[in-house]
Amino acid sequence: MKRLILVCFSVMFVYVFRGQGFETHWITAPVSDSTSHVWFRQTYLPQGRPQQAYIMVATTGVYKLYVNECNVGTAVFYPSRQAGSYDIVSMTFDVTTYLRPDTNVIALVYSPSYPNVKRRQVAVSFYGLQADGSSFCYNSDENWLCRQANSRIKPDGGEVVDGRYHNPSWKAAWFDQALWVNAEEVKVMPAEPATISTGTDLLLRVIHRREPFYAEQVGDSVEYEFGSGFYGYARLTLRKTKQGERISIGNLDYICSGDLDEQAYPVFSLDNYRRVPVSGDKRFRRDQIFGIESVEIAPVKQTFLYE
Repeated sequence: MKRLILVCFSVMFVYVFRGQGFETHWITAPVSDSTSHVWFRQTYLPQGRPQQAYIMVATTGVYKLYVNECNVGTAVFYPSRQAGSYDIVSMTFDVTTYLRPDTNVIALVYSPSYPNVKRRQVAVSFYGLQADGSSFCYNSDENWLCRQANSRIKPDGGEVVDGRYHNPSWKAAWFDQALWVNAEEVKVMPAEPATISTGTDLLLRVIHRREPFYAEQVGDSVEYEFGSGFYGYARLTLRKTKQGERISIGNLDYICSGDLDEQAYPVFSLDNYRRVPVSGDKRFRRDQIFGIESVEIAPVKQTFLYE
């Protein structure tokens, strides 16, 4: 019965959420440019571990969602959308198993779907049943924190990731608040058009990983041959790099941190490959590549609601 009540509540919530056009829930980074990824986060302090909880996210771009540092869902990112599309897509996730009785951190990294400045970036609602059985609902607002991430998209659809500013604590309960600012709440005019999509779509999931058959020196680049084409990205393990050294891996431009066994891979950018070219600046050496693997992605049919 409790489950049925919550499902009914969720359906009503979706109806109201759509009917309002997200006019009170949209947030954006206050100094957004057309290419940067953005980290968003908020901390909630419940009175005991919630019995059931859901997160609804609407966006004009793409994102990865985390609850208490755990990556929510099984897709590489959400939603799957056509190139150049900025229609609003809303999805709901069952996050009950990720929650704690004391502190719950909801965090996401956002990317525009292509180089553009959109005032509506994300709208988040966290709702469900408290430990005592009462209902709760929190919406994203100006109390959320945000900051520019260490990655951005390129005009050609590729990505730049700066490993010098890798910061895994951005989604943790304890984090350095330097450079974080309050998000800006976006008021949407009632007449402003919005296409809202929910329901069933294709999710992009990792289906296979494999090592290359061989590597070949081509000019100043090393090309890794995987034998057959794949859609996804390449993940490199690097050793003995210098801080600030630049390496290109397919459509990814990576700036090295100089850490031991650092991992170089994109946040969102995917492409079609068979051979993956790797090159770098004057400091780049082939023996810095300690390992490389393909991460192959394929679309899978999935119902978003209560994933």
